[in-house]
Amino acid sequence: MIFAAVSTTQAILAFGELKGSPSMNLAIRASMVLFFFSQISGQLIVAHGMSQVLVEGAFILENVETSTTVGESGNLKLPHAISLHSIQALPLLGLLLMGLPFSQAFQKIIVLSSAIGFSAITAFTQFHAYAGKHISDLSTGQNIFLTLCMVLFLVPYLVAVVGRGIFLLCPPSADTHRLQPTSNI
Repeated sequence: MIFAAVSTTQAILAFGELKGSPSMNLAIRASMVLFFFSQISGQLIVAHGMSQVLVEGAFILENVETSTTVGESGNLKLPHAISLHSIQALPLLGLLLMGLPFSQAFQKIIVLSSAIGFSAITAFTQFHAYAGKHISDLSTGQNIFLTLCMVLFLVPYLVAVVGRGIFLLCPPSADTHRLQPTSNI
């Protein structure tokens, strides 16, 4: 409960004044929303698990192993783990973009794309788990949807890494105006 209170406070504070670039601020805020979702997802795991191991007031040891499973094979830990790692993934993208000669507007679009992809993957895995299905039990449409979500999430990293590589190999001259932050976002 203490950890949930601290992480909730952090998420709320993330929407106050931040001193980073607009794209980094967006990465932090999006990751904190997803991180907060991970806390809700964790509480749902506990609630479901307790209903499995405590039956009519008696503790059923045999049910502990499957206490995080819904139906045949819906793993509640997967969406929790995915959303938990947003706190690392999205700010990392913000760091990779830092100092690159991309406009702040473009950087925000890149971060937003990744955050949307990450959020959609998280939501999909949560609903899929509660449907009692294993993550490999996917229809063709679900495979296409998850692939598109992965593209939304990962292509921004590719752009940032390639941009960083180009920037390191061919640094712009000192008088290049593109390196200066733009005020018209």
